[in-house]
Amino acid sequence: MTKINFQYVLFHKIHHQDIAYAWNKHLQSRKELSEQEIIQIGYWYRSWLTFLNGQLKNKTIQREELINWATMHSRLLPEKLLTTFPSLSYSATKDVLVQIKHPYTDEMLMYHEKVLDVLRLINSKVVQSPIKADMNIESLLKLQHFSKLLIQLDGVDHMPTILTKAQENFGYQRVTFHSYNPWLNEFSGVYGSELHKVQMLKGKLEDEPVFAIKKPLFLEQPAPYINAIAIELLNISTIIFIPIKQNGQLFGWLTFDQCGMPFSYSEEEMQLLEEAGNLLGCYFSRTRSTQRLLHDLKLTDKDLAVLFLLAEGFSNKEMAELLVVSEYTIRDYIQKLQTVFNAKNRTQIIATAFRMAVLE
Repeated sequence: MTKINFQYVLFHKIHHQDIAYAWNKHLQSRKELSEQEIIQIGYWYRSWLTFLNGQLKNKTIQREELINWATMHSRLLPEKLLTTFPSLSYSATKDVLVQIKHPYTDEMLMYHEKVLDVLRLINSKVVQSPIKADMNIESLLKLQHFSKLLIQLDGVDHMPTILTKAQENFGYQRVTFHSYNPWLNEFSGVYGSELHKVQMLKGKLEDEPVFAIKKPLFLEQPAPYINAIAIELLNISTIIFIPIKQNGQLFGWLTFDQCGMPFSYSEEEMQLLEEAGNLLGCYFSRTRSTQRLLHDLKLTDKDLAVLFLLAEGFSNKEMAELLVVSEYTIRDYIQKLQTVFNAKNRTQIIATAFRMAVLE
């Protein structure tokens, strides 16, 4: 069973994007769910996948951590969705296992059921109370429309369309996207109206406090927090900064403003835009550009398994035992990774894989 435990967490680490895609497909087919319920259970599932991805370091699902996660999250969903969640999760997991022809499909599904049984047990013990949505139905509908748009599109090539629709959906005259380079710790303007002006904006995070904070931020008066050149160039008055993050990875920021016109904000509006940033973070996480990159690099699931275990600090001996191969085979995989990433050692493999977004 230890072998299946490890294979289970490794499967989720390697194929989490495929599983999330299958989940969305099944979720959209559930006509009995309202738009608000789809949003609620979607947030819950993203947190679930994040939890599973983090279990690779343990080589198995730690029961205590699973119980703690379930206890903390079960109160976030009404009973109807708690009942729906296991069947959706099972269907998504099964779809991907069958699609990739996993050698332990039956055993993995049995183990998945045991994990879901723990969730069912915790859910049954938690005293349910009516969900008090923090956002009103109008805000939830805006998020749902934005989510549907992101499901239909894929890749950074569609960012101009996404920003245009975001302006219409959220009621702002200008929405721009600034990317983040973690290796240089820099931001740079990428997309938005008056593109030539937007792309002139770049710099170090330590020189621009609004970016260095990495949290949602409302500025009624942008000076002195924003560079005076940027204020004049884009005629910036009141502005909102929203970070785009997923699973701890920062992709960049969205800015919302009314092209020089001042405006007020509410806590609900900030929450709405923050959730929009989270959805966009999921969009970047699942983008096919990463899949194309993996295909171009010709990395197999076994290659990725060794890469992920390298990043978690496992030794060759530990990896050989977990993957049921010899240490000589592990050395061959590492040599291949060195060639693929043009790296001289294990550290360079990991650093380059992070830079190329193969690792998150």
